[in-house]
Amino acid sequence: MFAPFYAATKRALGSQCLLPRFQGGYLSADTAKLARTQEIRELFDSDQLARLFNVSGGLAWLSDDISENRTPLLRHYLMNDLKFVEVTPEMILQKFDAVFLEEQSDQWVCNLYEFLNGQPALRRQIANLPLVRLANGRHVQAHKNGRPQAFLAGEIETNFPTVREAVCNSGNARAFLRSLGLTKPDPVDDVIQNILCKYENGNDIEDDEYDNDIYRILNAYRTDSRDQRDKLLSVLRRTPFIKAIDARDDSVCFDCPENLYIATDRLKKLFDGIPGIKLVDDDCIALRGEEMRTLLEACGATRHLKRQNVECQLSFDKLENMRREAGLERYTQFHLVDFTLRGIDLLLNKLTDMNIESQRVRSYLLWEALIDLVSWNQNAFQGLYSWSFSREQKKVPFDAEFVRHLNGMKWIPDKNGKLQRPNLVLFESLDWPSHPFLLSKICFKPPVIDQLAQEAGFEPAMLDMLKNLGITSESELIVRLGLPDTKNLQSESDEPTTPAEAVDAILGDVPRAKPSIDDLGGALPVFLDSTDDGHEGASKGSGSSRGNGASRTGHERSFNSYVTVHHDDNETDPDGLEQAARMDLEEKAVDFILSRYPNWERTSTHNPGFDLFESGPDGNPVRWCEVKAMTGSLDDRPVGLSRTQFECACKHGANYWLYVVEYAGNDNAQIIRIQNPAGKARTFTFDRGWRTAAEREHKAD
Repeated sequence: MFAPFYAATKRALGSQCLLPRFQGGYLSADTAKLARTQEIRELFDSDQLARLFNVSGGLAWLSDDISENRTPLLRHYLMNDLKFVEVTPEMILQKFDAVFLEEQSDQWVCNLYEFLNGQPALRRQIANLPLVRLANGRHVQAHKNGRPQAFLAGEIETNFPTVREAVCNSGNARAFLRSLGLTKPDPVDDVIQNILCKYENGNDIEDDEYDNDIYRILNAYRTDSRDQRDKLLSVLRRTPFIKAIDARDDSVCFDCPENLYIATDRLKKLFDGIPGIKLVDDDCIALRGEEMRTLLEACGATRHLKRQNVECQLSFDKLENMRREAGLERYTQFHLVDFTLRGIDLLLNKLTDMNIESQRVRSYLLWEALIDLVSWNQNAFQGLYSWSFSREQKKVPFDAEFVRHLNGMKWIPDKNGKLQRPNLVLFESLDWPSHPFLLSKICFKPPVIDQLAQEAGFEPAMLDMLKNLGITSESELIVRLGLPDTKNLQSESDEPTTPAEAVDAILGDVPRAKPSIDDLGGALPVFLDSTDDGHEGASKGSGSSRGNGASRTGHERSFNSYVTVHHDDNETDPDGLEQAARMDLEEKAVDFILSRYPNWERTSTHNPGFDLFESGPDGNPVRWCEVKAMTGSLDDRPVGLSRTQFECACKHGANYWLYVVEYAGNDNAQIIRIQNPAGKARTFTFDRGWRTAAEREHKAD
């Protein structure tokens, strides 16, 4: 009976303005929305509802009198019979997009934030919504891919996108934005993300912009967070953001702090005109001041001569001596740390092109810079050799590469203004500030040398001249001057008349074997005097054949050696080996040497003159080594150098080594090392055996 009334009422409510409207009036069900909360009704007006629900005719809220508490039956009828869907915050948030939000006023957005601040259950749902209004009016998510997309406005200027101040001018609005994880911009992150990238990309920077960037970098460095400061310094060290001056031509460029010297007066004068040296541009006001210098030094720039790691050039013999002196000669692992100074080689090379006065000034400035370096860090003058064997470990300091270089270079002006090595100049003659530690590293000429020379009746300069010429013994001077060796020869009245007597006169009472020509297989004897002058390897290379060598004095030794005039290409192997066995023995000898001295490198097969070489920093050979392998020892038989090998030994002098591997290929193998085998020869004596190689004079008919 009431069905027609029910249907007619439903049609009327759906199409006629019969339902009470929020804030007065009436509306039909087709244009009405039922809100769950009062906050939603107050926040969204009719136009906003129509925009969110994509209705062209407009929408409005039903009266707030219709609620579950006040009118439960009416609310039930509307939802079940008229199919009203109650609008909840979750539902309406799903309708948000950036376009809708950007259309709203700042005040409305602020009201939205205040509303959402009271809805903590919605935080997860709104994380991906573009709710944050930036200063430029755009809307973005709070975070994307774990990185903040916006920051709250702070006290410092940054390039970060910040929230518009008008939308967060209430406590609840700011609380909501903080709940999204927004913070004031960190100055460190601002510098890393927004400033340094410009310098990494090589962009052109105006002066005003550069000054502002440096100010912001300094401000970031003042952070209280140690982690943030360390992160900042790590990026600054490898970023070319410092305006620098090239010392060679005063051109301006940008470079990383760790490549620069701070422009102190001393360093500017010291490196003036030196290529490859860059100093911080002290004409730039932003780069001045103690705070800026502190930052520069924290980033790797320095106001002292700067150490640089360099490949250690100490020979393996020197390292072996260091291990021996430390009491742990064997090793399984080792580590070498050596240093030079940035620009020191360039400066020393440039000195030779300067006039005398400039040389004097630069040398003095370098001395002062070295004193300054000592006051900063005495350890800067030391390298470190560390090694271990089994469970034992040792560490031994040694003079750094630049100390060794300074002692070997001519950079100290003598009284005439000429550059000399330190050991040829009295420090007292320089009128330089004395420094005990530095004088213990840079080896000047001891005053006692000149005193002794004067007492002996020699000019001190004569000793310096001899030292410069490399003449350190009487025999070397005799050879250089072409004088007879009066030390060993007899007087003119007792002059020997035959080669054999001359040999006897030279060798005196030295016991020696006198093999015949037949015994030597055609080899001719040459008696060779060699003085043990203390060079590395001399004692190890001083063995003799069949005990023929004997001492004459406390330091002088003689050896018997032989040369072959007529070479026999078919001569038998000295150890009686076949060719394949000989090659295998020599290969084992080379492997044994490389296991003991890995600094040597192999040459190509059948390389003339030498078998191994050692490369310098530029990759070119600096030492050469000929290897001789034998099944026995030098007590059993001698070894020989070919003409090519001997010429190579003469050419390279002290840098040429002869390594004789005794008992090669078995557990008793050992290396006899002979340095400069050709250069140690002082006298060559030709006896009667040379008659076989002589051209005889024919008698006239």
